[in-house]
Parts: sequence; C-alpha cells; structure tokens
Amino acid sequence: MSHTWLLEFYLDDEETDVVSDLIDSDDFTNAISILEKKIHEMEADGVSEPEILADIAYLYYLNGDGDNASVFYEKAIASFEESEFSGSVGFGGLLQEYAVLLKAKNKHELALNYFLRTEEIFNNHWVEDSDPVCFAELLGEIADTHHNLKQDGLAIEFYARAKKILEDSEEAEQFLYAAILNNLGEIFLDLKRSDEALPLFTTALTLLENAFSDENGVIDVIKGNLVKLDSLIQKQH
Repeated sequence: MSHTWLLEFYLDDEETDVVSDLIDSDDFTNAISILEKKIHEMEADGVSEPEILADIAYLYYLNGDGDNASVFYEKAIASFEESEFSGSVGFGGLLQEYAVLLKAKNKHELALNYFLRTEEIFNNHWVEDSDPVCFAELLGEIADTHHNLKQDGLAIEFYARAKKILEDSEEAEQFLYAAILNNLGEIFLDLKRSDEALPLFTTALTLLENAFSDENGVIDVIKGNLVKLDSLIQKQH
C-alpha cells in the first residue's frame, strides 16, 4: 500500500525534516508521538487539518497497529468530507488505503464499499487515462475483494478490466500485470475452466521469469498453479 505524505501541509521545514528522518529509519512510534502532540497543539488553536490525521493513520498501519490505524482513517475521512477536497484524487487514495486495511482485517463488504467509492472518484478525474497502473491496481483490489466475497463473476469482470487497461496502455510488462493474470487464472482454475486458466498462467510465468527473476515467491505460486491445472486437465480427459 502506497501513501502520499502530507507533512508539509501542517509542519514547518524543521519539523518536516525530523519526522521524515524518523519515517526513513522506520521509527514509526516516535513519528506518531510527534504528530499526535502536533494534533493537540492544533486543536488547542482551533485548527483542524485532515492531512495530519491521514499521515498518522498510515503510520499506525506501518507500525502494525490496525485498530488505531482504523480510528485515524475514519477521522481523516470524516474531516476530508467536510473540506473542499472531498472529491479529489487524494481523497480517493485515502479511501483506497483504508479499504486495503479493511480487506486485510477480513472486513470485505466494508472494504468493497470504500474501493468502489475510490473508483467513482478516479473515474471522475480520468485516472484510468492519466495513471493506468494506479487504476488497474484499484480494479485488481476490487476484483480480489469480490473473490473473497465469493462473487466470482464480478471478480472476473474487474480482473478482465484491469488486464485490458494495462494492455491498452502498453504497461503489460508491469509486475502488476503478471499478478492479475495469475489471480484471474486462479479463479478459472477454481471454476475448472482449464482452457481459460492455462494461457494466463503460462503468460504470467514467462513474463516474470524474463523480467522479474527475483520474484521467486510469485514464480513458485504460478508453477504450483500450473501443476494443479495439469492435474485438473488429466482428470477432465
């Protein structure tokens, strides 16, 4: 999960340097402490900044504290909704971050709601054209969430859309493209649609072996899927 840091919106240059150094050294606990102290100072001055809430939410996520991350994501979303930026791409990214966290906590229906809100905002801002990889990644998350909800028809639809966007934008060499091919193939494998699964797995494997040889874990997953597929084909014949 990526995040756009918004430190410069509410910190001065010196404070930004201090917090940035803590983040770069993975000292998320002290970074959180500084930003939470800053929030109290801002509240005492009657100032409300959704940006600091969003940054603290992500810091808690990085620190492995999903509960506090959720609290601050909800505060940040509510604060942005009251601002002039409630329909911005940045706000859509915040919704997507929270959805990823919710999905990791197996709150799939709630996660899907936030993912779909993100898609609506991204559609309004033509993100599919301006940043096809970002848009395809979102569609892949939506597809995976539908799959987790056992809505395989919708999962296939969203994976197919993500696949086409990457192909049409000439971004098919992206690691994301191979992952989408594999995930789509896994659904077809589960549905025993071997003829559709085979080309997806073989293309993904070739892509990774040629361009991402260091991604051995994913390569092993795809090879395992091909073994399962071969066993299925043997049974079907």
